[in-house]
Amino acid sequence: PTGREKLALALFAPLWYKTKHERVRGAAIQALGNFEGEKVKALLVKAAKDSNKYIRQAAEDLLARVK
Repeated sequence: PTGREKLALALFAPLWYKTKHERVRGAAIQALGNFEGEKVKALLVKAAKDSNKYIRQAAEDLLARVK
């Protein structure tokens, strides 16, 4: 998997997602800021709908900067 794909796994994989490791998931969102493209935006849009408010906010903040 590419770096972007590994970050997506850290953000949405059941191990991290279900156990609510928001630090790992938040770091994955921040790291996505190093990438460009529609796939990254799609991941951020998905994260912006997350049930965790910190994850949503981090994704929304990054989306505002990458547009």
